[in-house]
Order: sequence, then structure tokens, then C-alpha cells
Amino acid sequence: MTTEIHTSALEKIEIAAFRASCQFEDPIYGILFGLAQYHLNIQVAPVAPPQRLQANPQKLIAAFARGCRIKRDMWRDFNPWQYFDRQVEDRRREF
Repeated sequence: MTTEIHTSALEKIEIAAFRASCQFEDPIYGILFGLAQYHLNIQVAPVAPPQRLQANPQKLIAAFARGCRIKRDMWRDFNPWQYFDRQVEDRRREF
């Protein structure tokens, strides 16, 4: 998802929190991934160096809350290819 896209560690933590909340079972693992990799300096992802103290708790919680408003589990039986040709705003309204 973030390959070849230059996102900061803070942005990656927000993405992890948002994605975690779109998973209806055990979302804590997604948040722990972001926190371990970009806040606790623990190597989790083999392609990204770990970093220390990059999380902004308010932004992390806001991203998680946005993801909680998604109406379906984005991890189960979800085919993202059927949405790539549509505008982002249309997808936001739908989900």
C-alpha cells in the first residue's frame, strides 16, 4: 500500500490504525503493528526500518475512529479491484 509512495512514519501509523479498525475481528493487531514498527522501534516489517516515538495519539485515535465508520469488513471477502476505477469520494460515501 505504501510502496513507492513517500509517507511519513506518522502517516503510516494512521494508515495502520484506519486499516485495523476496518477489520471486525481483533483490530488490535493492526494498531500494534504500527506502534511497534514506528513508535517502539521494533522491526516488524522487513522492508522498513523501525523508528522511535513517531505516533501522535490524537491522530491515531481519529484514524481508528474514521475506520470504525466503515460499514463492512475490509479484510474478508473484499475485492479491491472492483473499486479502482471509481472516484475516492464515491467509495467514501458507499463505505
